[in-house]
Amino acid sequence: MCCRSQAVCVSGMINYLVNRRSGPGLDCVIVAFELASQSFHLVSLPECSNNYKAVHLALLGGCLCVVGNIGMYSVDVWVMGEYGVKESWNKLVAWTLAGSARHYNAYVEPIIYLKNGREVLFKVNQQHFVIYDVEDKEAKETWLCNPCCLCTFVYSESLV
Repeated sequence: MCCRSQAVCVSGMINYLVNRRSGPGLDCVIVAFELASQSFHLVSLPECSNNYKAVHLALLGGCLCVVGNIGMYSVDVWVMGEYGVKESWNKLVAWTLAGSARHYNAYVEPIIYLKNGREVLFKVNQQHFVIYDVEDKEAKETWLCNPCCLCTFVYSESLV
């Protein structure tokens, strides 16, 4: 059982996923550090977040995301439409991994919405990409020749 995540910056807040207690069981919260006031705040997780075996934060389309592993091969991706509003959490993807993506507690990272707006590019286990169609609920694996570890970065222009 673990909470694993890097910091995610959204709306001037640096968000961290932290475990409230040590030991078995998943008891995570999102702690946000507001850059302007230099203060900490709690951000609500989606309602069913305590059902996951592993959870991590991500950024997709400028919105905060929670990726939760349900079981051996199942992943949910939640997107917070309006930052800080608990009711704005929306389950974007409920996905059962197939093929080479099947891996216990697979690390699935959303990268970017594709230009058509209905597909999302995911990195799976730092080894390959999957294009997931959120309307048809279908995944297409893409491969690179012998990747040992994929590193991805999304570039966004900013004055900061």
